[in-house]
Amino acid sequence: MKVLICYYSTYGNVYKMARLVAEGVRQVASQDFTGSTSGNPPV
Repeated sequence: MKVLICYYSTYGNVYKMARLVAEGVRQVASQDFTGSTSGNPPV
């Protein structure tokens, strides 16, 4: 199973939270993940 963690972070807080989620995913056996950031949100 693959896990995609997609996030947008202006000040870095969501980035930190996404990294913690990725760390949790790594602790589960046989899990693979991909981290991704979105571009600027539409106005």
